[in-house]
Amino acid sequence: MPPVTAPGSAPVRSPDEELVARLLEVIGGDAPLSDALEILSPDVVSHMDGFTVHGTDVWFDWLEFIGSRARGELRVDVDRIVTQPDGRISAFGWLRTADGRTRQPNQATYRVEGGRINEVWTTRGNYAMIFGAKVRFRLTWLLVLLEMAVWRRLPWTRRARSSATQRS
Repeated sequence: MPPVTAPGSAPVRSPDEELVARLLEVIGGDAPLSDALEILSPDVVSHMDGFTVHGTDVWFDWLEFIGSRARGELRVDVDRIVTQPDGRISAFGWLRTADGRTRQPNQATYRVEGGRINEVWTTRGNYAMIFGAKVRFRLTWLLVLLEMAVWRRLPWTRRARSSATQRS
């Protein structure tokens, strides 16, 4: 069902759609990273083209990893958020650098239960502006994921992950 809008106003969203919008604000740097702790289920399941991972630690690491590989700060522009007939919520928009010079369409789908995002579906194509041609083939994408696995074990990324996920 499309969002209800009055002329000149923002769409009226369901609480679950608002939750997805809040997560996109975190991803785009418009809300504190720590907000994701309240938005995501601790055992969130993330799917990407046949690869599946569990937990917020991996989610936080992925966000920091793509940020470390991007040319400039990343921003998210949301065009629309749509609740599908099965209850999953799809968000459509753009991933761009903060300076606006690089921009690409982006789409992800979320499952919300109990007031938290429990599952995320994305594709490697959403990250083409960051990783270039590596997103085209499964084998080269596997190399990106291997690079992330090594990156996660570097001592300075552990400190970054700890500070980003600690509550004060």
